[in-house]
Amino acid sequence: MNINSRVEGNTLFIDLEGRLDTVTSQQLAELIPLEKRRNLDIDFNFEKLDYVSSAGLRILVLFKKEAQATNNKMVIRNINEVIKEIFTVTGFDKILKIVE
Repeated sequence: MNINSRVEGNTLFIDLEGRLDTVTSQQLAELIPLEKRRNLDIDFNFEKLDYVSSAGLRILVLFKKEAQATNNKMVIRNINEVIKEIFTVTGFDKILKIVE
């Protein structure tokens, strides 16, 4: 998986490409440490993401909880039909804010 991140203003933008699974979700957490994401809104771009496993869903919830703890927001953009189906079946579409 490729992870590109940048901070613009008060927002951390994270572009993911490939698969967000057990191994790569840990890479995401290590690559973007809490100190870097603290007190920032988080904007995930899933345009090039192919798949999300249960481990990937867990890391997304962790990012959301950390953002909420500092009164920040997290959104996910550009999800494909496969990931949208995973979110719907698991109920994560009601937990995570998805922007079309």
